[in-house]
Amino acid sequence: MIPYYLQKNPFNKDAKKYIGKAVLMEKLDVNEIISLCAARGNKIPEYMVESVLKRFEEVIEDALKKGIAINTPIINIAPTLTGTFNGQHDQFDKNRHQLHFRVSEGTFLKRLAEESELFKVDPPNSFVQIHSVKSLSSPTEDYQFEAGSILELKGKSLKYDKQDQQQGIFLVNEESQKEYRMELSIKSTKSYQMFQIPLDIEKGSYMLEIRCLPPRYTSIRHGRFYKAISIL
Repeated sequence: MIPYYLQKNPFNKDAKKYIGKAVLMEKLDVNEIISLCAARGNKIPEYMVESVLKRFEEVIEDALKKGIAINTPIINIAPTLTGTFNGQHDQFDKNRHQLHFRVSEGTFLKRLAEESELFKVDPPNSFVQIHSVKSLSSPTEDYQFEAGSILELKGKSLKYDKQDQQQGIFLVNEESQKEYRMELSIKSTKSYQMFQIPLDIEKGSYMLEIRCLPPRYTSIRHGRFYKAISIL
């Protein structure tokens, strides 16, 4: 399921007009996609996946350089020109004209868009954003974790001052509002956090927050994960 939120349309003065935006949960680069392809139990090693992908890119590159359009279930690619030509006998000039490759969604992406389900969430914090939460201790589903589990977070502006007790990663019990600060931080960067859930945490449903004081700010900024997590 894809989360989305609403925000006011900056190009429409009508206060009742809003636009929807999908929440970016995470990004996968080429290396991560290759690893996932090789980890599906089909016994295909990563180097073979990488080799096929490289050859795939070479074939597409060769075709596009010859003016051949690409049609695949994922994307369609075709060359297009921009810029004005002065008369019938004018020729392409890189200083006045540009070659672009127009990309459109293929049949697979169109079907995926029709079949995907969405659910509405509150607008994310514009500064601190948690895109994904994952357990490194054991595979889990539906954001259910055990005390002592090692979790990783990915997102935006996640860095905080560990010495300031007002900042950090917090789990807030939805029923009692009791807060647990994650004291064992294993790795901490602006886009990635790895930490351990406290061993003495009570079972229940929790909201996950990151609180930080960014440079040039005078008050703590909060970033909350869009979905509650369960401690079993």
